Amino acid sequence: IVQAAESLGFFYEWRGRFQEGERAFAQAAASLGQAKQSTQSHVLVPLLIWQAKFRQVLGEYDAAKQLLHQAQAHLNTSERMGHETRAEHAVILYRLGQIANEGGEPQIAKPLYEQSLALFQALVDPHGEAGVLLDLGRLSRDYFVGGSPQQHWQQTVAAKAMSLASVAIYRAMGDRANLARALW
Repeated sequence: IVQAAESLGFFYEWRGRFQEGERAFAQAAASLGQAKQSTQSHVLVPLLIWQAKFRQVLGEYDAAKQLLHQAQAHLNTSERMGHETRAEHAVILYRLGQIANEGGEPQIAKPLYEQSLALFQALVDPHGEAGVLLDLGRLSRDYFVGGSPQQHWQQTVAAKAMSLASVAIYRAMGDRANLARALW
């Protein structure tokens, strides 16, 4: 079910059908909530993450944050104790970082991105790592708070290195769509 949800989420995302995707994932999450199955949080968390993604793209940042925090709460239940949840945590932190960044709060976004990056690297997830590196590099490039010209230059060099690392990962994976996004 989780793999099918992932495929469906990518379909809606790639086709730009964000409202339809949000409705589908909201309905699936509501239906699962009514079923009260023992695997509920295992399936519910990815549904909430995708629903939040679509809300984020539609500019509904508060609703997206609420869904991500709800997903986070499900990861911390006794039902999920002892299960591997770092991948879900990484995605949630990444999405929260994106929302903060898009909301003009780089001071909140940066530590979220950094935590997410550490998790993706520990999981050896190149796709997640490349996405975070790209966004973190752009954040570092776009937001400089005070300091000397030398500090600004160092931040610019670091931002460029993160962006180029992202490009290299996407190129190695053969991910042309994200490579184009990284080069843009």
